Amino acid sequence: MRSKNADLFNHDGQANDYDNDVIDESHPIRAGYREALNWLGSLVPSGSSVLDLGSGTGNTILALPADCRVMAVDISDKMLAIAKSKLASRNVEYIKSDLLEFFNLQPVRRYDAIVSSYAIHHLTDIEKESLFSSIHSAIKPGGRAVFVDLMYPNADQRQKLLEKYRNTPDVYESFEEEFYWDLDLAIRQMTDSGFKVTATQFSELSFGILAECQT
Repeated sequence: MRSKNADLFNHDGQANDYDNDVIDESHPIRAGYREALNWLGSLVPSGSSVLDLGSGTGNTILALPADCRVMAVDISDKMLAIAKSKLASRNVEYIKSDLLEFFNLQPVRRYDAIVSSYAIHHLTDIEKESLFSSIHSAIKPGGRAVFVDLMYPNADQRQKLLEKYRNTPDVYESFEEEFYWDLDLAIRQMTDSGFKVTATQFSELSFGILAECQT
């Protein structure tokens, strides 16, 4: 299944400026970015086989232990090209694919860890639920998924954030046009898929989720 907004959120046009943009953590959408990536990387054991969903320009992979073996998946040719240049010394295989469609198109493979940073908010809630199920099936027993992304705690808090940022057009429009995670809902969905889930907050909009595979 291909996500319905895959073409809309192909970030070829933003690729060249992306790394400069994320440096500005004074912006609400970028606040906590570096801390979140460092947290994600610290939860992936050395030597792991890793699937990175929405790998972008490779910043998530740079946060992983250097000896990890990584499958990097992204729909943007330009993002992947930048990542290949930055990650020349890493053991990385690159796949151009939509995040959901990847699991249908690729041979069955299981990973020690599956990670994603600031990409899954391009999927609807229903698509997220499907993705969590696919991720659970692709993790080795005792493995883990680690996510950092734009989230809000629950539906009530989403409304409060919309009111707060009503006069900040880029943040407000991002809330309306993209699909920030409803943390309460996502935890229920992942728990139903068979994960033990814990969450960590890095800024008002950035959260991390550790989802441990129990079987």
